[in-house]
Amino acid sequence: MKGRIVVTTLGAALAAGFVIAQETPEVTVEAARTVQISRTSSGVPIEEISLKRRVSYSDLDLAMEAGVATLEKRVTEAANGACKELDKMYPLTAPSEMSCSKAATDDAMKQVHAAVEKAMQAKK
Repeated sequence: MKGRIVVTTLGAALAAGFVIAQETPEVTVEAARTVQISRTSSGVPIEEISLKRRVSYSDLDLAMEAGVATLEKRVTEAANGACKELDKMYPLTAPSEMSCSKAATDDAMKQVHAAVEKAMQAKK
């Protein structure tokens, strides 16, 4: 009986690992802000705050222009929203919201382009 439980548990763990190993169709948008929150015990300021937003594209066909345009719009909206939230949390330390949004969008677009390239390769 003990052997069966171990085998079943091992089988469940392997199945769970397989699910985790599969690629999730999403882009991570990260908006960052430099602020002084606190200091380390040696006096060094701790200065970076960031918010991450996951943007799913599981419902999009990235081999089609419409799918790419929709994902780009979602990424831009996620970046804008994260930067606005950072601005509300840290209004006195905020750089321009536009530069925050641009940096977050530009960085996430690298992931978008990689996903589009993969979709185009899979379609061939």
